[in-house]
Amino acid sequence: MRIKIQLTKQIFENDALIFKNIKLKKVDLVSKKKGKILSVEYKDFKNLGIWAKPGAPYVCIEPWLGIADIQGTDRDLKKKEGIIKLKAEKEFNAAYTININ
Repeated sequence: MRIKIQLTKQIFENDALIFKNIKLKKVDLVSKKKGKILSVEYKDFKNLGIWAKPGAPYVCIEPWLGIADIQGTDRDLKKKEGIIKLKAEKEFNAAYTININ
């Protein structure tokens, strides 16, 4: 399955694009003029955020484990969506790869 998003100057005016529990594990940034610019692979992450400051000449592609608080949450870290709880002396590792063309 493939998702195609047309990036426009207005797309991030209301906030980031957030994809929860995304099945795709690779994103390509492709320019109409220059072709593929970069790829981000993120097999260890459940979520993906794509954002930019409105009017900025860049876009951020971020693999996320958790999700930012929404309005009305009590901001209790223990209840935060996507939080990973580890027992003492345990480790969690996650990695992603960025390939620049």
